Amino acid sequence: SLFGVSIPGYWLGLMLIIVFSIQLGWLPPSGFDGPIYWILPAICIGSTSASTIMRMTRSSMLEVLRQDYIRTARAKGLPENRVINRHAFRNILIPIITLLGGTLPSLFGGAMITETLFQIPGIGYTSYQCIVAGDIPFVMFYMLFSAVLILVGNLIADILYAVVDPRVRVN
Repeated sequence: SLFGVSIPGYWLGLMLIIVFSIQLGWLPPSGFDGPIYWILPAICIGSTSASTIMRMTRSSMLEVLRQDYIRTARAKGLPENRVINRHAFRNILIPIITLLGGTLPSLFGGAMITETLFQIPGIGYTSYQCIVAGDIPFVMFYMLFSAVLILVGNLIADILYAVVDPRVRVN
């Protein structure tokens, strides 16, 4: 998981192209004609987010497993999988949901680099071209789009808080 957090997306993308496209010849280096073309960009975009979520889950779980209510549940004789799934995991979901709420806009930010690297005609690649060309109205749209993504991510996180934690309710 430290590998995914510490490696920049553009470097990982370049290494994926070198290894899987040039040296092994297994996957195409660029384009967007079918599902086989989506493998390398998906790995590139998802690795950073997945590794961050894994690190947060691990650290939160280690912290929660030391709590008194977990020891009490084990002392009552509950099976270990029930202690983990019902008591511990439910309590670590709050920081994970907070992290997931901020992941939505960062995926689009990472998509700009990834789409440019893999020559995928998406909103990230188009945004990069417009920034280089000085297309101010499109850049303003992209910034507004990013702001809306942040709001939508926060809204989804707030709704999921109410689903996961019964103490969080709207009156």
